[in-house]
Amino acid sequence: MGKKILLFISFFSFLFVQTQFSYAAGRISGKVTDAVTGEALIGANIIIVGTSLGTASDVEGKYIISSVPEGKHIIKVSYIGYEPKETEVEIKDNQHIQINFELDVVSVAAQEVVITAQASGQNEAINKQLSSENIVNVVSSARIQELPDANAAESIGRLPGISLVRTGGQATQVVIRGLSPEYNQITINGVPVPSNESGDRRSIDMRMISSSSLGSIEVYKTNTPDMDAAVLGGTVNLGIRKASKNLSDKPLGFADMPAISFQAQGGYTDLTNEYNNYKLDLSFEKRYLDNRFGVFVQGIIQQQNLTSNRLDANYTQIARTINPDSLALTSLNLYFYPREEKRYNGTLTFDYDLENGNIALMNMLSQSKSNTNYYQQQYGLERGGNNVHYYVNESPKTINLISNILSYNQKTPFVDIDATLSHSYSENIYPDSWTITFEQLSVGTNKIDDKLPPVEIARLAHQLVDKEGLELRNVETSNSFLRQRDIRASIDFSKDINISDLLSVKLKTGAMYLYTKRNYDYNYGYGYVWFGEIGKRIVEAFPWLEEYGIKPETNERIFLSPFLDPDINVGTFLNGNYTFDNTVNLDYMRRIKDIVVDYGLNLDAAPTGGAGAWVPNMHSSQAWDYSGNEKRSAGYIMGTFRIGQFLSIMTGVRYQNLTTSYRANRFYNASASNPYPNELPHIDTTVTKTHGYWLPAVNIKFDPLPWLSLRGAYTNTLAYPNFQAIVPWIDVYTGSVRWNNVNLKPIRSENFDVQVSVYNNEIGLFSLGGFLKRIDDFVFYYSSYIIDPTQYEGLHNVPQYPNLNVKGYSLDAYYNNPNTVEVWGIEGEWQTHFWYLPSPLDGLVLNINYTHAFSEAKYPYTIVGNTGFPYFRPTYTDTTYTDRLINQPDDIVNVSLGWDYKDFSILFSMIYQSRIFNSTNYWNALRTDKDKYLRWDVVAKQRLPWYNIEVFLNLNNLNGANDTYLMRGNNFKDTDESYGLRAEMGFRVNFR
Repeated sequence: MGKKILLFISFFSFLFVQTQFSYAAGRISGKVTDAVTGEALIGANIIIVGTSLGTASDVEGKYIISSVPEGKHIIKVSYIGYEPKETEVEIKDNQHIQINFELDVVSVAAQEVVITAQASGQNEAINKQLSSENIVNVVSSARIQELPDANAAESIGRLPGISLVRTGGQATQVVIRGLSPEYNQITINGVPVPSNESGDRRSIDMRMISSSSLGSIEVYKTNTPDMDAAVLGGTVNLGIRKASKNLSDKPLGFADMPAISFQAQGGYTDLTNEYNNYKLDLSFEKRYLDNRFGVFVQGIIQQQNLTSNRLDANYTQIARTINPDSLALTSLNLYFYPREEKRYNGTLTFDYDLENGNIALMNMLSQSKSNTNYYQQQYGLERGGNNVHYYVNESPKTINLISNILSYNQKTPFVDIDATLSHSYSENIYPDSWTITFEQLSVGTNKIDDKLPPVEIARLAHQLVDKEGLELRNVETSNSFLRQRDIRASIDFSKDINISDLLSVKLKTGAMYLYTKRNYDYNYGYGYVWFGEIGKRIVEAFPWLEEYGIKPETNERIFLSPFLDPDINVGTFLNGNYTFDNTVNLDYMRRIKDIVVDYGLNLDAAPTGGAGAWVPNMHSSQAWDYSGNEKRSAGYIMGTFRIGQFLSIMTGVRYQNLTTSYRANRFYNASASNPYPNELPHIDTTVTKTHGYWLPAVNIKFDPLPWLSLRGAYTNTLAYPNFQAIVPWIDVYTGSVRWNNVNLKPIRSENFDVQVSVYNNEIGLFSLGGFLKRIDDFVFYYSSYIIDPTQYEGLHNVPQYPNLNVKGYSLDAYYNNPNTVEVWGIEGEWQTHFWYLPSPLDGLVLNINYTHAFSEAKYPYTIVGNTGFPYFRPTYTDTTYTDRLINQPDDIVNVSLGWDYKDFSILFSMIYQSRIFNSTNYWNALRTDKDKYLRWDVVAKQRLPWYNIEVFLNLNNLNGANDTYLMRGNNFKDTDESYGLRAEMGFRVNFR
C-alpha cells in the first residue's frame, strides 16, 4: 500500500507541475560577489521589489529568479556585513537576463574596512541562516578552512543546542537538543552516512570525517517534507569541497598547474609528555573548459595520541528499605588507556556546470586505525569479592567509510530537477581483542570502610597488593566484523509559479528509496590458565621465568612481577591522586594469549569441570550475530507560498515507509555446557516488519521589518529503533531470558519550533527561539519478570521445545514507552563583528550562544515482592519513575572571541555544559550524572609574506578539564577520565 501511495504522489504531482499553464514570463540570473576579492557571497537575499519573487544565492554565489512577469522591475540585493545594492531591469516576453552584483563591505565613513577571515566566515553563516526556510545553524566554509578543528564533530560542537560525546578527549558524536546521537542524522551532501557503530546503534562515529575536507556544515533543527524524516534532534549536513572558481590562472606562473594547498602539523600530549601527533594534508584543484569542469583531489594522513587515565567505581545500596540513599563502594577500577589513532582521508570530486545546472561526482574514502589498549587495577571490597585483579587488554580497531555520490540539478523552463544516486559502505572491525587477568585472592580489602571516598579507598587497597601474589588466571578473546552498505536514489521536481505581483508559490514533489544491507559477526572465547601443559609452554616461551622460581617441572602459578615493564609511561595518573603500577609488558601478554589460544584450538572438546582451558564459546559466538536488510522509501508533496516579501508559508506532507528483515539465532538452552567444537542447538529465525507513516509539516517565515524575522514550524518526524533492538534474538537461561521485541514500533515525535531574529550590519544576528518535542513510543531497555509467557513472541508454542515454560523468569528486553516523553528548551545566539570600532578593535568577532533544555520521561520498573505468610509467592508490580532523558544537559554555553589584525588571527573559545543525565535506575541514589564541564581552547594563525605561507597553533583543553560522572546518592565519582592538554603547531602553504 505504501509504495502505491508513493508512486501516486510523485506521478500526480509531476503531472501537475508539468501541465501548468504557460504565460509570458522571464528569468533573471547572475552572481553575487565581494567587490574587492571576487569571492562568492553565499546566502545573499535577492528580491524583486514590489513582488513576492526572490531567492538566495547558492554556494557559488549564483542565483536564478524564474517566472518574472513582463515589465520594469527593481532588483535588490542585501547581505549582512555589506552595503545593499539595487538596479532596474526590464523583462520582455520569456526573456532571460543576467545581472551580476558586486557588493561593498560596510564601513565607517573615511575608514577603509577589509573583510577578514573570521568576519567573512561569520557573515556567510549569518546570511545562510537568514535565507534558509528551516531553522538552521551554520559553520561556514571560511571558518572551517581558516581555523580548522580536529574533526567535523569538533566544528559542530560550538553551535547552539549541541553537546558532544568524547572518546579519548576527542569529540566523536553529537547530541542535539539533548537527544542522543542515534536520534540525529549525519548526511554528506544530503545523503545519510551509514552507521559505523559496532553492533547495534544507528549513530555515526564522526572521527572518520576530517574538517578540512568540508566546504560547509549545516545543522537543521527543523524538517521539511523533502528531508528524510528519521530524525528527532536534528540533521547535520556536511558539504564536501569542490574545486573553487576563484583560482589563479597560473599558480606559480605555470598555466597548466593546479592550485596546491599543503598543511603539515605536529602535536604534543600533556598527559604523557609525548610529541607523537602529526597531520599531513595535501590538496589539488583545477578548473577546465572555461571554468565549467572542476577537479578537486585531497589526501590526509593523521596520527593522534588519545591517551587517557580513568577511574570507574561501582556502588550498591547498604540498606535499601531503611535508607535507600546510603551507598557503599563494591569495587574500584583504575585504567590507563594508551590510545593511538591513525586516520587516512581521501576525496576526489568532479563537477561540470551545465546551462542552468550542474552534475557532480563526489568520492570520499576514510579509514581510522586505532590501537586502544588498557591496563586496569581492580579492587574488590567487602561487597565486591575481597580480591584484587590486574588486567591488560589490547583492542585494535579499524573503521572504513566509502561514499560515492552522483548528483544532478537542472533548471528548465518547465520544471527544476534535482536527482541523486549514491553508494555508501562502512566497516567496523575488531580483528583480535583480548584480555589477560592476574588475580590475588582474599587480600583483606573487605576490611576497608567502603563508604569512604574512592581516592581514599584506592590508597588503602593498593597497600595490600602483592605483585608476587597476583597470579595469571584467565584469558578472554573476541573479534567482530560489522559491515553496512547503502544504495540510495532520490529525485525532486520543483516549479515556481507567479500568480500575481504579491503572490507566488513554489511547488515541489519527489521520492526517495534507500536499500540497506547489514551484517554483524561476533566471536568469543574464554578460559583459565592452570600451570599444567599451558604453564609449561609459557615457561618454554619465556625461559628467563626460571630466575623467578617458575620451572616447567613444578606446578607453581605464574605471577605478575616478571612481566612488568618499567618503560611504560602512565603520566601523572589522575592528577597524582592515585597510584597506578600495572605496567605489564604488552608483547609478553600477547605471546601468552597466542599460546593459550593455540592450545585451546587443538583440543577435541571443551574441557569439563569448573575452570577449563580457553576454547571458543559456541553460544556467545553465535548469539550476537545477525544479518538482514532494510528498505526505506518515501514520497512527498509541498508548496511554499510567498505573500509579498514579508510572509512565506510552507506546507506539505511526507509518507515514509521502512521494511526491515533481519535474521538471528534463538537459543532456548543458553545455559548449557559449551559443546565446542559443535554448535549449540538453536533456531535460525528471520522476521520481517513494515512501518509507514504520514508526516505533515508547516513552516512559517514572517519578516515584518527589514531587521526582524519571525519563524515557526510544526513538523512530525521519526526515529527507528537501534539495530540490536529489532533483530529476533532470544536467549533462555536458567531463570532468565534475553528477549528482543520484534514488534517494536518506530519512535514518533511531534515538534514545535519558534524563533525570533534581529539583524543588521551593526548588530549582526541575534536570535532567540524555543522548541517542544512530544515523543511517543520512545524505546527503553529494562528488566522485568514474565507473568504470562503467551504475551511474548517466541516464548510459547515453540514446536522444537514443547516443554518450554518461562513463567516467573527475569526478562531483559526493549519496549515502546506507553507514556509521552516531552523535551523542551530555549536557544539564543548572538553573532557580531565590531567593524565600526576604531582600529585595531574593528577586527573583533564575537559568537555566543546559550541553550537550556528540559525533558521529562517516565521509565518503567517492576517491583518484586511476595504474598507473605504462609506461601510467600512472588508478586510483580509494574510502575514508573520520572527523570530526564539520557545525555540531556540542562544548560550549554558556547563563547568564542576572535580577533583579526592584518595577517594575524586568534580565536579564544569556551564551552560550558551543566550536569548531563548519564544512567538511569529506579533508585535515585544509583543514577549518575556527568558533572558540569568547562573547557578553554585557543587557535592562532599568522600569515607570512612568503609564498602564501601560514603558521598556526592550536591549544585544546587549556584548563585540563576531566570528564567526571557522579553518583547522586553520595556525590562521589562514578567515573573520572583525564586527557590533559593537547597542542598542535604547523604550517600551511597555498599556491592558488
